[in-house]
Amino acid sequence: CSQEPPDDCGGLDGYRDLVKTLSDPAHEEYAAMHEWAGSDFTPERFEIELVNRELERLARRRRVR
Repeated sequence: CSQEPPDDCGGLDGYRDLVKTLSDPAHEEYAAMHEWAGSDFTPERFEIELVNRELERLARRRRVR
């Protein structure tokens, strides 16, 4: 499952619209957005601890340089 936004989703506002659309199967753009984002895109599975560990790792790499 993917938690990352699809490429070129339109920044923060576009991502919010995408998540809103995909949360409503009755939405007129649901099918198109579901196909575009892929069936493995699952934003509800966001894991903040995982993201924080990755950010810390990246920050350590920058400090080493």
